[in-house]
Amino acid sequence: MSRVNVPGDPLDLPSGHGSGSPLIDRMDAFLGGLGRRGKVVMSQLPLSVTVALVVAATAVFHPESLADAGFQTALLAHAALFGLSVAVPWNRLPAGAYAVIPVLDCVAIGFTRETGGSNFNVLSLLLVFPVTWLAVDRNRAGVVLAAGAALLSTLLPAAALGNVPTQASMIRTIFLPLVMTAIAVTAHVVAGTLYRQRETLVRKDEALADTAAESIRRQQLLDAVLSTVNVGVWVVDQNGRNVLTNKALQTDAALSGLAPSANQPRLFEADRTTSVPPERFPTARAAAGETFTDALYWAGESKAGESNAGVDEDMRAYSVTARTMSSGNGDHAGAVITFAEVTALIRALSAKDNFVATVSHELRTPLTSILGYLELVLDEPGHEDIEDELKIVQRNATHLLGLVNDLIAVASERVELNLQETDVAGLLAGAVASAGAHANGSGVELVLEVECSPPT
Repeated sequence: MSRVNVPGDPLDLPSGHGSGSPLIDRMDAFLGGLGRRGKVVMSQLPLSVTVALVVAATAVFHPESLADAGFQTALLAHAALFGLSVAVPWNRLPAGAYAVIPVLDCVAIGFTRETGGSNFNVLSLLLVFPVTWLAVDRNRAGVVLAAGAALLSTLLPAAALGNVPTQASMIRTIFLPLVMTAIAVTAHVVAGTLYRQRETLVRKDEALADTAAESIRRQQLLDAVLSTVNVGVWVVDQNGRNVLTNKALQTDAALSGLAPSANQPRLFEADRTTSVPPERFPTARAAAGETFTDALYWAGESKAGESNAGVDEDMRAYSVTARTMSSGNGDHAGAVITFAEVTALIRALSAKDNFVATVSHELRTPLTSILGYLELVLDEPGHEDIEDELKIVQRNATHLLGLVNDLIAVASERVELNLQETDVAGLLAGAVASAGAHANGSGVELVLEVECSPPT
């Protein structure tokens, strides 16, 4: 995650984070591309341009001033300071080294004003440029330095030129530094406020960029997951409109025409013949706020006269699940629907049922024959010594036939449960009798102790 770079001086402002204004953004981009030297030059440029305009105006309205050697020296000092701004490798010097330029600017302005005479007293206003430059430093020392430079601009030129103090010069010596100090304090406070606001905006921009990057990462992860799973995923809004579908749903030929159609519905109920009405489509049910799990639908073309016992090769079965989504205030915001193809499972279950039904029919035929011959044997005389054993065989065969009939009923999906009273003692007696022969052969004696009749 990126962090805000807190500037140590006004030449290290954060830039290029976007302010909402195209012009300011372009200026940020331009200043952000400048090195420390370029920023010093840009800070010195307004004063240098203004001095050049003063020279041009002087040449037009007061050309005799340009002939004064002191005035010329002062103007050359301004030119030299601009040259120093361009020539000095400020990036190799300490961060605050640039302050020497605005301090010397203040001195040069004082000499320009003093050598130009009373006509150029207005040049004191040029102190605003270097004073503001010094004051916008985040360090309070810049305000002190600006006030000292303003005072120096009034004292040093007068002392160097030997000017006799007058009432006007004394007023300027007192009030000009005070005014410049007030301007410096104001500029420092405003710059500090702007710094803090800018840093806040930068932090918000960085947080927003981090959030956007995380959102993109999660979206890529979601896309990777949705494109990997072979389950069709469909996201709809509260009106049933499409929001998101994954690759498995888009490439599924059976689901490609899933939208409701009055002429040719593409979904069928579990019986594979009853068309699903548009209002009962999974998307419509989910958009209405209904939640359901493993609802069976068939997609494809249903053949007329198709037997329900078979599986149409042109149709595919889907287990459909829907879960609703809620907005932040709890309102219904849509739903997520999954389509898991279960055609192979349905066919496997159908094949299993057919196998069980076939085997059960094949078993029932010999069992019926066995029971029939057992009845004939029991009806014939001369088998009294093994009659009990024959009855055990008959009872077990009858029980086995019942199990076979149950398998046939399950395979045909015609299972019916009938509750009835049962003689538990009789069931236990039959079980003991069935296992008696094997127990006797193993030397085990089975004893049954039950009441004569079951309680009612």
